[in-house]
Amino acid sequence: MALDYPHDKLQVYLSDDGGSVVTFLALKQAWKFSKLWVPFCRKYKVKIGCPEAYFSTDESSLDGTFHSSEFIAEKKEIEV
Repeated sequence: MALDYPHDKLQVYLSDDGGSVVTFLALKQAWKFSKLWVPFCRKYKVKIGCPEAYFSTDESSLDGTFHSSEFIAEKKEIEV
C-alpha cells in the first residue's frame, strides 16, 4: 500500500497461483487489521495512511492529534 494512496480508493489484488495457506492467512490478518485501521483513520482524519509510518512519527508533529482517553485507547488497540 502506498503512503500517498487515497483511503477511499483502497483495492487489493493478490496473485497466488499456488493457493498457499500462508498467503491466505496473511491476507486474512491484513483484513482484520484494516477493520480497525481504516475507521480510525477516517474518525481522526489521519493523513499518514501507512500504519508503520504513522506510529513511528513523533506525536507532536502530527496534525489533528487527539489526547482524549478514547483516542489513546483506540490507538493502543491498533498498535498491538
